Amino acid sequence: MLEEILKYSQRAALTEQAEAISKALHVMTVVPNQANDMMDIGRLQGFEVKHDNTPHVLKKVQQFE
Repeated sequence: MLEEILKYSQRAALTEQAEAISKALHVMTVVPNQANDMMDIGRLQGFEVKHDNTPHVLKKVQQFE
């Protein structure tokens, strides 16, 4: 849906709105993919995300960033 809104905002020459929508689209597509990648790395390393060891897992994830 955001792609369509972006397309029509660009066609209507709504530059500011198109830029904001483009950033939102980037966040909606890139951030979840990166989060999934980090979860996969954690699983490969033998770390499962559990509420009781989240700080430990976060330290391991930060090492790969």
